[in-house]
Amino acid sequence: MARSLSKVKSTMCNCGALDIKEFQSKAKLTLVSSTSIVEGGAHDVIRKESGPVSTEQ
Repeated sequence: MARSLSKVKSTMCNCGALDIKEFQSKAKLTLVSSTSIVEGGAHDVIRKESGPVSTEQ
């Protein structure tokens, strides 16, 4: 439930809505293909292995 609520809050922010009523008036549903979802993700990300952090100078 918390995850769903956080997604709604994020979407409201993207729409510029401060409350539910404003969100309902500003929101638009956009249908996208599965390819669009894949293509909309992160590209060319290289994962860096994290090792121990040295605090010595």
